[in-house]
Amino acid sequence: MKPFSASLLREKFTIHDAMPSGAANDKPVIALSNRLNLPLLTHDEKHSEDFIIRAQNMHTCARFGAQIARDFYDNGPILDRKKPFDWK
Repeated sequence: MKPFSASLLREKFTIHDAMPSGAANDKPVIALSNRLNLPLLTHDEKHSEDFIIRAQNMHTCARFGAQIARDFYDNGPILDRKKPFDWK
C-alpha cells in the first residue's frame, strides 16, 4: 500500500446576516466543525478519489474517514461501483 496521508482541520467561522434588520437578536452565529481531507489512490495508481468529511467531533471524523479508506483499499474505488457503497 502507498503511504497514507490525510489532513484533519478544526474550523471556526462566523455567519452574519447579509441584510441586518436591526433587531436585538441579530447576533452572528459561530459555527464549529472538523474537516478531514481524505485523498485516496488505488494500488495501481490508476484511480483516485478525494473525500471531504465534516463532523462535529474529531473522533467521528477520523472514524468515518478510516472506514471509507479501509473499504476503498479493500474493494477499490467507491464512486464507480456497480453496487453502491452503503453510507449508513
